[in-house]
Amino acid sequence: MKKSSWLMIGACVVLLLGLWGVYSLTQKPAPGFTEEHVTHMLTAMKTAVEHKDVRGIMSFVDEAPETRISRLNQDQTRLLLNRAFHQSGKLQAEFTKLELHPSETDATADFDLEVKHHMAEGDGIDYSGHITLHMRQVEVPHLLGLYHTMDWRITRAETTGPDLANYGDY
Repeated sequence: MKKSSWLMIGACVVLLLGLWGVYSLTQKPAPGFTEEHVTHMLTAMKTAVEHKDVRGIMSFVDEAPETRISRLNQDQTRLLLNRAFHQSGKLQAEFTKLELHPSETDATADFDLEVKHHMAEGDGIDYSGHITLHMRQVEVPHLLGLYHTMDWRITRAETTGPDLANYGDY
């Protein structure tokens, strides 16, 4: 056989191994709804707030049209976060009193949240309240939809804090 034929066979084998690897990644079950998993998610969202990363926060929210964050749909939530991040100085988020209520297909996480801002004029509290996140396992697309995995996403959030729908209105 010619050298080019061996190269083509080798490339096909590498491609098949890559496809098999991607397929095996998609067959892994969703991570369990554990305190470690939720703490990791909340810590990632806390870091996203401190870096003013709207995408980082929204990556944990289900993309379904019925998803609501304190009565706001995804576009409204994204706009609210953009406006809040643009108008504020350095932010620091802290969550405490985490309680989990898991079930087979959905779960809730309750915690207290406080977001502080640090500016030259002084420090202040932008948000303080109790949050309830309703979550469920959903298919999450990867690599432009080439494969999907199951993961926990926020489908609804409720708060006892200020009404987020009016944030920034004077």
